[in-house]
Amino acid sequence: MFKGKRRDFGLSGPHLCVNLGLRQIKAGRATRWQTERMSSLLARGGITWFILASLTALMLAPPDFAPLSDRMSNLGGQGMTRAGSMNSGFIALGGGVGLAAWLTRRRHLVLSVALALFGLGMIGAGLYSAATPAGGPLSDVLEDELHAAFATQSGLCFAIATGARIGRNRDAGFDGLSWLALICATASPLAMLGWPDWAGLLQGIMFAVSCLWLWRQFPADQA
Repeated sequence: MFKGKRRDFGLSGPHLCVNLGLRQIKAGRATRWQTERMSSLLARGGITWFILASLTALMLAPPDFAPLSDRMSNLGGQGMTRAGSMNSGFIALGGGVGLAAWLTRRRHLVLSVALALFGLGMIGAGLYSAATPAGGPLSDVLEDELHAAFATQSGLCFAIATGARIGRNRDAGFDGLSWLALICATASPLAMLGWPDWAGLLQGIMFAVSCLWLWRQFPADQA
C-alpha cells in the first residue's frame, strides 16, 4: 500500500479538467473526445466573454453613443471611456475560437485554418483600436488602419469558414444557419457603407449571427 503524501495542487472541478486536458494535448496523448471537449470550452468561453464585454461596454458608453448608427468598434475606440471592456471581448473571442479551431484542425483543415485566421484577426482588432469618434481626442491614423485591416481579415476568413462548412455538408441537406452567416458576413459590411445611419444595428446583427454559428460549430457534447 502506498503511504506517500497526497499532492494537492489546489485544482478541482473544471480547473482540473482544463489543466489535465491541456497537458495531455501538449503531450500528444489526448483522445479525440478530450480535444473536442477542450475546443468547446475555449470557443464557448470566448464567445461568452465577448457577449458580456459587449453588453458591459454598451451600458458604460457615453450618452452621445448611438447604438443604431455607431459601430461596435467605436465602443473600443481610441479615447473612449471603458474601451478596454470591448477590446477584451474582441481578444477573448479571437483567442478562444482561434485556439479551438487549431486544436480541431484534423476535422476539416480549410475550415479550421479559416477560423484560426479569423481568431487572429479578432485579436488584432482588439489590440489596435478604431479611430476616435467625432469630437474626441486626436486619433492615431496608423492604429485605425491596422484595426480596419484586422477586422477585414476576420470578416473574410469567417465567410470562408461558413462557405467551407456549406461545401462539406452539402449532401446532408440545407444548412440554413451557415447560409445566413455567410450572407451576413458578406452583405453586412456593404450594407453598412450604403446605410451608415443603420451601421450599428447591421453590425450587431452580423455579430449575433456569427456568435450563434460559432457556438454551434463547437458543441459541448462532441463525441
